Amino acid sequence: MHKNIEMKTYISCLIVVILSLLSSFANAESHKHDFTVQQTRVTRLCRTKNIITVNGQFPGPTLTVRNGDTVVVTVVNRARYNVTIHWHGIRQMRTPWADGPEYVTQCPIRPGGSYTYRFTIENQEGTLWWHAHSKWLRATVYGALVILPKQGSNFPFSLPQKDFPVILGEWWNRDIIAVQRQAQFTGAAPNISDAYTINGQPGDLYRCSTQGTMKYSVNPGESVLLRVINAALNQQLFFSVANHMLTVVGIDATYNKPFTTNVIMVGPGQTTNVILTAKQSPRRYYMAARAYATVRNGQFDNTTTTAILEYKNLNSGANSRPLLPQLPAFNDTATATAFANRLRGVPNNNRVPNQIDENLFFTVGLGLVNCTRGPRCQGPNNTRFSASMNNISFVLPRRTSLLQAYYQNIPGIYTLDFPRVPPVQFDYTGNVSRGLWQPRFGTKLYKLKFGSNVQIVLQDTAIFSTEDHPIHLHGYHFWVVGQGFGNFNAQTDTANFNLNDPPVRNTIDVPVGGWAVIRFVADNPVVSLWLYYHYSLLLLTQNFITMNLLHGIRQMRTPWADGPEYVTQCPIRPGGFYTYRFTIENQEGTLWWHAHSKWLRATVYGALVILPKQGSNFPFSLPQKDFPVLLGEWWNRDIIAVQRQAQFTGAAPNNSDAYTINGQPGDLYRCSTQGTVKYSVNPGESVLLRVINAALNQQLFFSVANHMLTVVGIDATYNKPFTTNVIMVGPGQTTNVILTANQSPGRYYMAARAYATVRNGQFDNTTTTAILEYTNVNSGANSRPLLPQLPAFNDTATAIAFANQLRSIPSNNRVPNQIDENLFFTVGLGLVNCTPGPRCQGPNNTRFAASMNNISFVFPRRTSLLQAYYQNIPGIYTLDFPPVPPVQFDYTGNVSRGLWQPRFGTKLYKLKFGSNVQIVLQDTAIFSTEDHPIHLHGYHFWVVGQGFGNFNPQTDSANFNLIDPPVRNTIDVPVGGWAVIRFVADNPGVWLFHCHIDSHLAWGLGMTFIVENGIGEKQTMEPPPPDLPQC
Repeated sequence: MHKNIEMKTYISCLIVVILSLLSSFANAESHKHDFTVQQTRVTRLCRTKNIITVNGQFPGPTLTVRNGDTVVVTVVNRARYNVTIHWHGIRQMRTPWADGPEYVTQCPIRPGGSYTYRFTIENQEGTLWWHAHSKWLRATVYGALVILPKQGSNFPFSLPQKDFPVILGEWWNRDIIAVQRQAQFTGAAPNISDAYTINGQPGDLYRCSTQGTMKYSVNPGESVLLRVINAALNQQLFFSVANHMLTVVGIDATYNKPFTTNVIMVGPGQTTNVILTAKQSPRRYYMAARAYATVRNGQFDNTTTTAILEYKNLNSGANSRPLLPQLPAFNDTATATAFANRLRGVPNNNRVPNQIDENLFFTVGLGLVNCTRGPRCQGPNNTRFSASMNNISFVLPRRTSLLQAYYQNIPGIYTLDFPRVPPVQFDYTGNVSRGLWQPRFGTKLYKLKFGSNVQIVLQDTAIFSTEDHPIHLHGYHFWVVGQGFGNFNAQTDTANFNLNDPPVRNTIDVPVGGWAVIRFVADNPVVSLWLYYHYSLLLLTQNFITMNLLHGIRQMRTPWADGPEYVTQCPIRPGGFYTYRFTIENQEGTLWWHAHSKWLRATVYGALVILPKQGSNFPFSLPQKDFPVLLGEWWNRDIIAVQRQAQFTGAAPNNSDAYTINGQPGDLYRCSTQGTVKYSVNPGESVLLRVINAALNQQLFFSVANHMLTVVGIDATYNKPFTTNVIMVGPGQTTNVILTANQSPGRYYMAARAYATVRNGQFDNTTTTAILEYTNVNSGANSRPLLPQLPAFNDTATAIAFANQLRSIPSNNRVPNQIDENLFFTVGLGLVNCTPGPRCQGPNNTRFAASMNNISFVFPRRTSLLQAYYQNIPGIYTLDFPPVPPVQFDYTGNVSRGLWQPRFGTKLYKLKFGSNVQIVLQDTAIFSTEDHPIHLHGYHFWVVGQGFGNFNPQTDSANFNLIDPPVRNTIDVPVGGWAVIRFVADNPGVWLFHCHIDSHLAWGLGMTFIVENGIGEKQTMEPPPPDLPQC
């Protein structure tokens, strides 16, 4: 009986609880929105350009919801960049998957992909915002998020008659991703913005901006709620309205005790709600914002953005220029601090914790990484900028997100050793020893127990300069219990903490040269995955990277040392390192090394000379002198900007401004005489010239005036010597020639110029030179050197005649006669149809593409192909690269437009260990026939045949050279013709096969082989090294 009474009582209580919950949710709504991230053309500051937006709006749509509502937003990515959306300040109770920071709570949404964010607003009212959280896309991808009280509830102040979002932003005339990448490349501070904006408009203090200036219309006597959001990338801002006082009623979606001021300071990421009463003389008044900049001697955008508060029924003459408010000076820290000190929270049931379980102390600020002077070392005094907390510079993962790694127990993504206090204590805001400037890099996290009371001291540092830092904690709001200047002193400063009515925020501005202390309760699970960082994105981005490829090295069983980005390794991040280990096996002659990330190899390259084994000799008389001759290309513009412009427009890249020999253009170019390379020889000497074509995009003829060249080696193999007055070297190829100084003592130009085969294509039609200078020259021999007679740019007959003379020295490596894999690959450019516009600048409304067998190769980004193969990671590639063209056609004739457009994919082809492989490489005429230098990583191969037109297996195979074919690692497929290569698949691993014209590779002219392991250790690739970079 007693149990029955207990059960009835329990059921009654349960019914009461359920009914109360139902009543609380009865008025809650679900809001569904569709966000399309897309490219949009806009005009600002007299310039029209494309920006990334949501739904074509800049700023993006304002979302208006109520406390307790559920929000469902489906984001479709139609832009060219990966993207995520962060709902800035939303607590995301138990829904961390919806928070949005790239590689923290999710992997990014790829172009063409989508993701639905679902979350509920819980106990939050006021103003928040949403923005992109990938790269620096939030410069234009952002919007307001307005949270009204629950239905039937009221504001804690009189209801304003009008309610306006005021979103402060920054505008760059340049593409924002280019600005970001330049800063990452150089290591210097990013270029400052060209304007600030209010709701996307600079305002009429800027040129060409009057028409778009924002206007807010009010009636005399009305109260107006202004929801001020600082969406600027990198700048704190003062904000004011001329002749009007502002009553501050809310910050970061929490209410505060109201107070009145004529100016507010808003840090990036922060929001401030102010009420303005329209009680001035009816006319037009500027609202304005300008920088609060605290970096010592730092550059900043010192302009002012405006909008107009416009009274209705204006007085006569009130249409004159609006009144401008008196904004504080850019360095007025006193005003910024006075504003912050007036903020007081409205006490509620959420008590500030008194007992602290986790007492943390984090230094925050910039750091400097020592580097070697050069284009990637443009920070102060031979350094690159970095930034850190507790001397740890945070590195975002690339293989997966931190939340996924935590939830799925994926090892190797992060460590749990973030230091709870600074590893070294020092005078944080004083003179900092140079030994403390350089941080360590890592993905280090700190774990908190659920329900723990946490206090964090945030201490600014003076390594580069003290600075005001806006620090944002995802998934939480927190109490700001104290702030001050200088170094935090736990004994004296703690006594002054405000534990009664501290302001509640999600983003705190740590005072310049000072400290702030925050407290929160760790009541949102998976808190170890909430990102905590300086809100200036300059300090988040660390994703521009380089690494080197050792071109032509066979890398027997060591594919991890081959180097192509995202094929055999993930790239080396700034501040990172990787050791390449390999053995030279049965190779002698000349190879080279170069960067294999983006187009960095334009300047990152050098020679790799392989001499015979000790006690062995060259198969020719030992030359008295031995010189490397590296042919290259030079652009006056930044090469990455050249690359990105081509990728953006879809057109061919800008031509180079010069060719070079050992980095010098030579004295046929202006301002280049002094640096011209000189090779000094004695009469009668024999000289070995190791000629390397390191040019990005151009085959080159090379000759030395009045001197014959004896060709003795190509691509680190010996050939049967022959003599010529000119050689043709394709990008990636090397040619060793012996020159005898047997002419009249004097000065002779060696020179190189283009061999260009694209029909009507533009190219750099200049000539680079160096000087072969005899010692003890005759009187008068210091006059201008003799110039060799180089072939015409389109002299295919000379190029082919040179190639046809190449014959190898027979060795124990026999050319395979029995073929196991008979492959036929078309190679060439393609064209992708597009809508006319800035991203559609190829011929006749197309974008350039390139392909093998109509597959345009797409590099992965999550991990490298070799890692994916070795670790059996699914979803990175497929094994369906076609062995023959999907459609046969007249390859070098008139090609139907229906065949112009390739398919895109990361498609690989698998070869069994030891198989004999033949590949027919067939040029195509989709855009134009062209000579293509095709390079196979990890192998050399026999070139058994070449010809013009379409390859005919019945007739052309009979003419194959199987006795002494040349051995290469890079083959120039003749313009409008074909080449056939053979090799034995005896090197296990993942090997890139691609055109060595970098613009063609960027367009997709490549594919990748997987060569399986054989039997035993000698036929099995080595395991990955411990320092292999992670994506």
